[in-house]
Amino acid sequence: MTHIPKDQWLVDSYLLTRVDSELLRLPVEGFQDLTEKEQDKLRQTEIFQDETVQLLGSASGFHLVRKYDGTLGWVPCTHFESSTAIAFPQRLPPREKALDFLQRWEGVPYLWGGLSSKGIDCSGFSQLYYLHVHNILLPKNSFDQRKLGSVRDLSEIKDHDLIFCYHTDVGATHHVVIYLGGLCWHARRRGGIVCQTLDEFLPSFKLEEIKAYLA
Repeated sequence: MTHIPKDQWLVDSYLLTRVDSELLRLPVEGFQDLTEKEQDKLRQTEIFQDETVQLLGSASGFHLVRKYDGTLGWVPCTHFESSTAIAFPQRLPPREKALDFLQRWEGVPYLWGGLSSKGIDCSGFSQLYYLHVHNILLPKNSFDQRKLGSVRDLSEIKDHDLIFCYHTDVGATHHVVIYLGGLCWHARRRGGIVCQTLDEFLPSFKLEEIKAYLA
């Protein structure tokens, strides 16, 4: 297994992404030729054309890079060009109204690790929601998102809270849901981004924790 020890990572080196790319857990050739299940196991998330990433090291024709949100992964060296950046650009997207954002994404298909209108997963959806609606950057992974915020009881749930849970039909597969106006918005493997009432949502999921991120 290819590995670059943390004490050997590069410092203050940045690259500009030339093309939309998969950010992989391991440097694996022929990603597009793998099965969907194999791709899901490898895909951390996505990076996009003209996105700045931090270069940590190189091996086997791949760069180990870090996204602005802290996510690490491997991408083929040919997907980048050199950059004069000395840090991640400090740019935030224009803020959107919550309901406008959610309705714009409704029906987008599910993709493990996805972060675009071509496909997105539950934690990518909640990350983009907080970034575009509140200009708050949450981690990409739901496990890390859950470490932040303050705990709230279901009886006290408020708009913009995140519901952490797992589907009762598929064991302990963790899931995260956005709550707004009595409705639950989330990315499901079947149906992509869907909107459900609490009564529709609750029978299929076991609640773990509700987190609030706004003051």
